[in-house]
Amino acid sequence: MADNVVIVAADGTGKAIDNESLTGVSTTTYRQRIVVAGTTLVEIAVPTTAAPAGAAYGLPVRVAGSVAVSGGHSVTVQAGVSVTVVTQLGTQVVSVVPGVSVTVQAGVSVGTVANITSLSTVVTILGTQVVTVVPGVSVTIQQGASVTGTVAALAVGRTHIMIMVSSSLVAAGGSTMLFTVYQSVTQTVAGVALWVVPAGKTFRLVSLAEFIRNSITVTPVNIGAFVLVSTAAITFTTTVGVLALVRIQASTTGVIYSAQLQGLSQDVLAGQTVGIGKTASTTGNVDTICVHGYLYP
Repeated sequence: MADNVVIVAADGTGKAIDNESLTGVSTTTYRQRIVVAGTTLVEIAVPTTAAPAGAAYGLPVRVAGSVAVSGGHSVTVQAGVSVTVVTQLGTQVVSVVPGVSVTVQAGVSVGTVANITSLSTVVTILGTQVVTVVPGVSVTIQQGASVTGTVAALAVGRTHIMIMVSSSLVAAGGSTMLFTVYQSVTQTVAGVALWVVPAGKTFRLVSLAEFIRNSITVTPVNIGAFVLVSTAAITFTTTVGVLALVRIQASTTGVIYSAQLQGLSQDVLAGQTVGIGKTASTTGNVDTICVHGYLYP
């Protein structure tokens, strides 16, 4: 097929009409090229390999049969056009990319859902499902759904706290004690009778340990260590709350006795105060009292 022209009736030298020439068995014919136009001079459909401009004229196309649409494209369906939804029968493996939601119709069971790496991924699950949630990911339970099992605390945004009472000779009776607070790798305060939980944080008490010695040869000493909590100043009175208590009796002089509470989970809210108290049956030595916990949002 070659380009050619047809010469019309004489008009000066004549006008050339755009054609294609086709050579047949016995003759050459000319097929005229045309422009597809509308009702005005500017309504002309222009073939192009580039993306058309928003105001460019084009030709409406009616699609017959099935059309496959690849990812990243949207399709607008006109009124009166039907869309076929494929229903999967049997067992089907479905991979969901981040940002895409999958809704499972009633009566359909769902197996294990794994590796959901985007917070924008939404999965609707029917029936019983074991769900493991990684730190930083939240799960919203819809109304009417039930959850069983243990929800473990996430180790996110925690700051280690250590409260220590240094070696002290204590007298008989009860009183508060001075202590030092270490927050992560920094000494926060020293020689204080109370510590205020910072704003926006909660202090969780995890353990309490006490180490004591008897200072009197003939008389055993019994010393109790308290973790106290209040909304105001810490005093050793019955109106101040007690988070934890350990008590030891030291009978032999020169021997260090110890006791510890572990696995605690008492919370102290922001703005509340924490203190250390002791009771002693007689004069004795507190080698140290250690309170371990952490701050979390």
